[in-house]
Amino acid sequence: MKVHGKDLVPRDFELTPEKVARSLSAFLKVDLPLNLEDLEKRGKEASSLAPPVPPTLCPACPHRNTFYAIRKAATPRSIFPSDIGCYTLGYFPPLKTVDTTVDMGASISIAHGISIAGKGEGRYVVATIGDSTFFHTGLPALANAVSNGSDFILVILDNGTTAMTGHQPNPGSPEGMRGKRISIEEVAKSMGADYVEVVDPYDIKALENALKNALSMRGVRVIVARRDCALKVVSEKRRKGESWDIYRVDESKCTGCKVCINAYGCPAIRWDREKKKAYIDEEMCWGCGGCAQVCPYDAIEVKK
Repeated sequence: MKVHGKDLVPRDFELTPEKVARSLSAFLKVDLPLNLEDLEKRGKEASSLAPPVPPTLCPACPHRNTFYAIRKAATPRSIFPSDIGCYTLGYFPPLKTVDTTVDMGASISIAHGISIAGKGEGRYVVATIGDSTFFHTGLPALANAVSNGSDFILVILDNGTTAMTGHQPNPGSPEGMRGKRISIEEVAKSMGADYVEVVDPYDIKALENALKNALSMRGVRVIVARRDCALKVVSEKRRKGESWDIYRVDESKCTGCKVCINAYGCPAIRWDREKKKAYIDEEMCWGCGGCAQVCPYDAIEVKK
C-alpha cells in the first residue's frame, strides 16, 4: 500500500478548506466539486477590503486581568516565560507579558533555567501556563523545578477548559470528565511548592496583592488564577436566554487618559476621536467589570 503525504499536502502555511479539497481530489483522482480558484479569488478580494484586526484576547477574558495584574506587580526588568494556548496572545500590546513561547510546558522549564542561570538584581521571573497545558506537560517541569530548588513565580491560568481548541475538558475541569476532578493547587502543594494561592482574576486588586506577596518570597511560588472561560460562559448564557451586565463610560468623569485602552486593552473599549473620550461597544461587552477596576477616575459603571 502506497502512503501519500507531503507530495499532495502543502508543507507550510495553514491548511485551508481549499487546500484540503485539492489534496483529497488529487489523492482520490476525482474532479473538484467546486470552482475553488474562484472561491480563493473572492476570499482574497474580501480580505483585502477588511480592516486589519490585531490579535487579542476575548472581551471579559480572565487572562487579560491576570496579565494586567502581573504587569502592575512585577518590575519592568522582569522576565515572562509563557506557553501554548490562547493566553499566548498576552504577547501583544498593551499587555506584553509573554517573552517566550517554545512548546507545551516550556514556560516552567525555561523559568527554572533562568532561575538557575541567575536573574540579576531587581529582576523577577513570572511564568504563565494554562490549566490544560499544565496537565499535559507542565507537571514534569514543575516537579523538576521544585526538586532542584528553583526560584520563580508560576501563574496557572485556570479557565476550566481547553479554550483555544474548542472547550474540551481537562483533568481539572469541573465537569465533563468521567472520573474525579484533579485539583491544581493540591497537585502543586503535594509537589512541594513553597507557596500556593488561588485567586479570582476578576478581582484584579486581590490578584495583584497575591503577586506582590509572592514576589517578596523565594522558592517556587504558584498562583492559580481561576475563572471560567468567558467565551464558554457567554455561549451558555445565550443558549439559556440569560443576560449579563453591560458597562458604560460616564463621559462626565472620563478624562481621556486612555488607561482602559493603552494599558488594559479590552476590544470592547473604543475611542471617540471627536469627544476625546472612551466608550464601550455594548455588542462586545461581556460584563466582567475589569475596565471599571482599571479606570483611575471611576468613570466606568454598569449600565442601568
